[in-house]
Amino acid sequence: MKLKSLQDYIDNASNTKERLLLNAIKLFSKKGVDNVGIRELCRECGIKESSFYNHYKGKDAMFSAIIERFKDGNKKVALDEADVQTIIESKQVARLFHYSMNKFSQVTGNPLFYNILRIIIMESYIRKEAYIASKQNLYYTRKDGMEKALQGLIDTGCANKCDVKQVIAEYLYGLIGLLNEYTLLECWGEDLGQIMSKIKAHMDYFTNMLQVKK
Repeated sequence: MKLKSLQDYIDNASNTKERLLLNAIKLFSKKGVDNVGIRELCRECGIKESSFYNHYKGKDAMFSAIIERFKDGNKKVALDEADVQTIIESKQVARLFHYSMNKFSQVTGNPLFYNILRIIIMESYIRKEAYIASKQNLYYTRKDGMEKALQGLIDTGCANKCDVKQVIAEYLYGLIGLLNEYTLLECWGEDLGQIMSKIKAHMDYFTNMLQVKK
C-alpha cells in the first residue's frame, strides 16, 4: 500500500511509539520543536500525557529519533557505483546534475521524509544537532558519488578539466541554499515557480561551464 500523505502514515502506525513520533513530525514541521508541548502532542495522539514517558524520555529524545529517520532517508540519495557508471557512459555533464537531483526528488517526494526535511532545515538555525545532520547528509553523503562521476567525465574527455572537489562543493552548497528557500516557500504556501527556475538555472550554469563543446 502506497502512503500518499503524512496522515496516511499516522493512520497506519503499528504502535503508540510510532504514532507519537509521526504526530510529532506533523506538529514540529508546522510549528517548530520549541512551539509544541508534550501535552499538545499527547492530545494530538489521543493518549494520556503520563503515557508519553513510557516511550520517550522527552522531546530531545524524540528529536534525536527524527534525525535518525532523516539519516536513513538520505542514504538513498547518494550516487552508488552503478549510478556513477551510468552518468559516465552518458557522456553528458547535464546527466550528472539531473540524475543526482532526480534521486533526491524521489526521496523528498515521500511525504514523511519531506516533513522531516522541513524540520531539520528549520531547526538547523537553532539546534546544533540539526545543523550537523543537515550538513552531513545534504552535502557529505552526496559529494563522493558526484565527484567520482565528474572525474570520470573528465577522464573520458566529456567534461572540462577542473578542481573536482571545489566544483562539486560550490554546486552542492549553492543547491542547499536553494533547497532551503524552496522548503520555506512551500511551508508558507508561496508560489514555487521562481525558485524552481533558480534551481534549473543553477544546474544549467554548472553544465555549461563543464561540458566540453563539440
